[in-house]
Amino acid sequence: MIDRTKPPVPKDEIRYSPPGFTETELNNGVPVFHTEKNSLPIVQINIIVNVGSSADPVFKQGLTNLLAVTIDEGANGFSSLEIDNKLEALGTLFSINVEPENTFFTMMTLKKNLEKSLELLSWILQKPNFSEEDFNREKSRILDEIKRLKDSPAFVADYVLAQNLFKDTPFSYLNLGTTETLNNITLHDVKSQYQKYFSSKNMSVVAVGNLSENEFSGIMNKYFSELNKDFKKSHLDFTLRTHKRHFHLINKPGATQSEIRIANLATGRHSPDFFGKKLANSILGGQFSSRLNHNLREEKGITYGVSTFFKYTKEFGSFNASTAVDSANTVLAVKEFYKEFDLIRQEISEEEIAFAKSYARKLFPLQFASYSKIATNNTNLVVFDLRKDFYKTYIEELGSVTKDEILRSAQTNILPEAQQVVIVGDVNSFIDELTEFAGEDTISRYELEDIKI
Repeated sequence: MIDRTKPPVPKDEIRYSPPGFTETELNNGVPVFHTEKNSLPIVQINIIVNVGSSADPVFKQGLTNLLAVTIDEGANGFSSLEIDNKLEALGTLFSINVEPENTFFTMMTLKKNLEKSLELLSWILQKPNFSEEDFNREKSRILDEIKRLKDSPAFVADYVLAQNLFKDTPFSYLNLGTTETLNNITLHDVKSQYQKYFSSKNMSVVAVGNLSENEFSGIMNKYFSELNKDFKKSHLDFTLRTHKRHFHLINKPGATQSEIRIANLATGRHSPDFFGKKLANSILGGQFSSRLNHNLREEKGITYGVSTFFKYTKEFGSFNASTAVDSANTVLAVKEFYKEFDLIRQEISEEEIAFAKSYARKLFPLQFASYSKIATNNTNLVVFDLRKDFYKTYIEELGSVTKDEILRSAQTNILPEAQQVVIVGDVNSFIDELTEFAGEDTISRYELEDIKI
């Protein structure tokens, strides 16, 4: 008989082994990472092309994203509407997503419809129409989207943060590009970018589904034999520089809220302190019971939520913090951020560490709870070139991190004196108080119309 007057005692040990995968190659050399999972008659496919917005030419930022939104606007002589109707009739979900270093083609379909769905995907990847009409329509749509997003304080804050944190590097632009750079892009540029990067030597496939590796590879070999085989690998040449803390204020008169972004450069994905960073961030702002959320949401009641996280590219990382507060509490929020940044670098209790480890361990199995989540995690292995047994040893490595290692990770990667701070809001309502806190020489002020997006 269960005594329901007493809550269950949590078990700290998690005995879970994530699903593995096999590695093979298609006949054209494309690597395939396959996980057989038979609980449902579905297949999830992620095709990774190693090109993202960071590969956009100077003055043509937004090119890769424009390529991505145009490539499925008709293929093999069929229109976009015809292809969409075919996918819909098959019950197939399809999307394309561009990030700074990769473009992802994601498809989920029923096993019985896999072959027909992959045939459609092969048209998109190998035989895009790239018509002038489709290109102009998509370019116009993105330009309209940028106009709309410029009215979003959150979007403006993210844009200005990237411009200053990654200044003078290919990562200083958001994927959409800007009005100016998009107007420099022609259909010829899109076709050239496609020819340069969409090659069998520059992509990988991750598959999770109710079929064997041989079955999947057989279908892929049948339909993906016409990929371009020419590819010359290039390396991004840039230098990231750390700058002293600076506040970038974008004035939106009358705004009732302020969007706050804080970030600094940090160690990369392959750094030995990866798990130390993960735990330090969890304690600081990476979970609902974190210090910052308790401070700003629970105690002071000035925000619905606050978030901190580490973001990674293949080469480097960054520490990020964000929230939105009402204008009257803008400087209070900034002060509390810096109070917590200082504290996390000085002391962490054993109780906090135990809770953060327990939280991460118990959350771990959920990361593999669906076909798409398994595919996402396997995709991360590919994108970041992680050890193939990374998830197998995840819980063990997490548990072995010491208090000193977590503190060193915080001290190395959360850098209050080297952060770029962006605030979008009614600057006049808090400028005097912020100047008193930060110092006039650390503040730059802009009007919203001065931000050229």
